[in-house]
Amino acid sequence: MPPWASHDEIRRRIRKLLSIHHPDGPQPDTDLFVRYGEIAEVLNNPELKLKYDSLPKGKAWIDSQVRSMVSDGLAVRLEKKKEQTQAPQHFDWFSVSACRYDCSVVQRWYFSLVAVAPVFGYTKSIRVLLHDDEPQWLPGANIIKIPRSWEPTRANAFALFAVTVSQTTTNCE
Repeated sequence: MPPWASHDEIRRRIRKLLSIHHPDGPQPDTDLFVRYGEIAEVLNNPELKLKYDSLPKGKAWIDSQVRSMVSDGLAVRLEKKKEQTQAPQHFDWFSVSACRYDCSVVQRWYFSLVAVAPVFGYTKSIRVLLHDDEPQWLPGANIIKIPRSWEPTRANAFALFAVTVSQTTTNCE
């Protein structure tokens, strides 16, 4: 949905998705049904929607699926994965329209990315490209394009891997 969608457009789209993924619907999927229900709660509540709309670019609204991944033992899974696979040992970095703080920002990104890479089974080198556009994964070059405005935290690194790197590597296998 575009950000300028009206309340009625949002409500109709959510109802359609909920009816499709309802346990008695044509494509039953309980997880999606619950997730769309949570999205509906946020978008149908004017106060929560205002909070959601005012999130800075690059920040994500954390729903129960992400919360459960963290609370259900992400740290335990991370430790188990570390035993099985080695995290990337080095990194390269690039920058579009360089800023004098890029080197330290990339270093913080690298440590955050290395901390979450084993969770996704990623063991190749990490190349970071700081730029002023949307995040993207370039699988042929192992380059993760990160918006300069994003803060280098483990939560953001986890989101980057979950949305960009892991989806691309799963689709290629």
